[in-house]
Amino acid sequence: MSDKGPNDLEEQLRIEKQRNEFLHKHVDKLEDELRDLRYQVGYLKTQLKETKDDNRRLVSQIEDQIKQYRNKGVL
Repeated sequence: MSDKGPNDLEEQLRIEKQRNEFLHKHVDKLEDELRDLRYQVGYLKTQLKETKDDNRRLVSQIEDQIKQYRNKGVL
């Protein structure tokens, strides 16, 4: 604090500018983090879809093999 006391408007303005700068930097950091998380979610959704598709193909292949074994009398 300066000699003007706690009601010094210049000092209050300086403090508020510092707070504003800090908050802007923090918001920028959070926006970057959010952007990264959105990208990761998109990637994971793609991976999940591909995994589901692969599982469906495998189920179909197994069902086909079971039908073949049944037709041959193995099962």
